[in-house]
Amino acid sequence: MKINSWTALRQQFEKNRQAEQTPKTTQDWFLLRDRWASYTDSHRRFVLKVAGVEVDSSQSLDVLPKDYIKAISQAIVDINVYSQADRSIYYRLTKVLKQVWKGDE
Repeated sequence: MKINSWTALRQQFEKNRQAEQTPKTTQDWFLLRDRWASYTDSHRRFVLKVAGVEVDSSQSLDVLPKDYIKAISQAIVDINVYSQADRSIYYRLTKVLKQVWKGDE
């Protein structure tokens, strides 16, 4: 397999997961607020760094501007998408390697 096919697979997976996880309804935004409240300070700092937002990590989402909330939401989605894409690719690679190792025996 070529590297390009893995890159295309990852990009398609990321695109699909981002579309699924981006908040669309008011209830989704409330769930985002609850998720943010459950994060530890170190998790919040990481998300803020990915989002490119420089605010105090102890602030709730209610006091932040809408642009910041959208950036934080997208950062959370991106973090989840990349971790799931990595797990998916790792699973597929280990499956291929197991088949190769069985063929060597």
